Amino acid sequence: INNHANKYFGQRMGTNISNNTWTRLRQINMFLTEVEKYGLADDVKNPLKGQLYFWRAWQYFELMRLYGGVPIVLEAQNPAVGNNEENAIPRSTTSETIAQINEDIDQAIALLPGRWDGANWGRITSGAAAALRGRVMLTWASPLFNPNDDASRWQLAYDANLAAKELLEQNGFGLFKEGN
Repeated sequence: INNHANKYFGQRMGTNISNNTWTRLRQINMFLTEVEKYGLADDVKNPLKGQLYFWRAWQYFELMRLYGGVPIVLEAQNPAVGNNEENAIPRSTTSETIAQINEDIDQAIALLPGRWDGANWGRITSGAAAALRGRVMLTWASPLFNPNDDASRWQLAYDANLAAKELLEQNGFGLFKEGN
């Protein structure tokens, strides 16, 4: 009830539209489940799906940073009012949440172009998805989630960021250089 508190923490899913993480995840899952019904050509459908896999990974990353492991919901649930046992999904471990984020990023990388042109400039690319993986793995390696300083997590973070850098460079992007 305080002004500084995020109002959607702890709220039940209602039947109305509200802009919170779980509503966004539900909308993403509905699209990913239902898009096949509409007969879109692959060159239209796949980039859309790739962008939504990216955003689902992003949403779960945001939740993971706050809570660690969270319930992983990959299909739109029925937002029935009251207790609904089919919606009672247990909390996943942080490792399981990271694994799901990486699966979604893999899908995004596979479905997205390396570079958009013209009117699509600025959309999510495969390089942006790879960079998100680097950020996820760096967070996973940080002291917040790695209190024993497991060196293998740091190596995974380094490898993910190097792969992102290389993918971005293959598509004409690069690090800022002074004098350019």
